[in-house]
Amino acid sequence: MINIKGTIDDIFTIISKKQTLFEFLLNLSFVLIIFVIIMIFYWDSINRSIINNNRCKVSIDNSDLTYNLQVSNKNKDNANIFNISYDNTHNIKIDCSCPVGETLNKFEFPYYNNVNKKNDNIIKYCYCAKDYQYINNTNLTNLELDGDAFLVDYYDGLFKHYAGGNSNMEEKIVFPKS
Repeated sequence: MINIKGTIDDIFTIISKKQTLFEFLLNLSFVLIIFVIIMIFYWDSINRSIINNNRCKVSIDNSDLTYNLQVSNKNKDNANIFNISYDNTHNIKIDCSCPVGETLNKFEFPYYNNVNKKNDNIIKYCYCAKDYQYINNTNLTNLELDGDAFLVDYYDGLFKHYAGGNSNMEEKIVFPKS
């Protein structure tokens, strides 16, 4: 068993002993090295915990390689208007998802054309319960975007760009590596 009084007496004897500057620096450097090693292990354990628990570091498996974006109205009804889907060959598919009605709506909005490697406009007609009429340069600030993060960022940038009165934008979608 450890004799605590004897250990404390030994530590006091070592501290009260006259040390040279070299011995003092050597002891100090040893303590600092031990402290740095402990801090590295502590930081590594925190980093591993963040990697395992944080959503930002988790790679999402997209086995069907379809990337989706839901566009809805920010107004009171908050209705989903249309869905945009890109497949693994960057082909676009637009589906009407507004509440069905008798009002013909014309949706004109930008999309990334992989063949031309630039932004083009696409026109989609949908029969909805209300008149939404989202044409390229009007009412784009009333849209709310939800879906894959890179598509939300891309379309948010495009809509802000077009809402400012600009007609051309040379930015392209960067699809995640599959």
